[in-house]
Amino acid sequence: MEETVYETRAYKEGDWWVLPHPELVVSRASEPDTLRIRSGPKEDVFTLYFVDAAETTWMRPRRLRDQAEFFRKAPDDLVIEAGTKALGWVTDLLSKRPFTVYTKWGRVPETERYYAFIKVEVEPGKFEDLGEMLVRRGYASPAGQQTRPMPESLPPVERYIASLGKAMAQAKAERTGLWHAVTP
Repeated sequence: MEETVYETRAYKEGDWWVLPHPELVVSRASEPDTLRIRSGPKEDVFTLYFVDAAETTWMRPRRLRDQAEFFRKAPDDLVIEAGTKALGWVTDLLSKRPFTVYTKWGRVPETERYYAFIKVEVEPGKFEDLGEMLVRRGYASPAGQQTRPMPESLPPVERYIASLGKAMAQAKAERTGLWHAVTP
């Protein structure tokens, strides 16, 4: 019987654990900002820091109402439609592009999930933050759990928050994602 040999699951970079070669695991429980990731022999569920993506189901009515309110009182069904589109986009992106996960293994309260950042290689050698990409496409608000310090590959907190604000302003101006569905 042949033994399976795995690459190193993670390495430490300052306060952060880096999962360098993860794979997306398509799951019924996935959301645009909450994803099942395989790293080595183990699977974990990660929720993105700093953002809250549109819901994909009616399972959490209070969260759905909050998101609808944030996106200028968008109808609930449009929030779910946008969340479904966002999940499809994220699934396609992470299935085709290399990405890296940065986590402190901090638990999302009352869940088996961990908070993380995900950086996606959008072109050779150029990585972008998945949370910022979701905000820029009008699929998420900059309203998630925050953390300090940031991973070395991301800007300091104040600049990161400013970049999320700029991404949201761009999405509003271009009327992308949920911003398309609402009246300015």
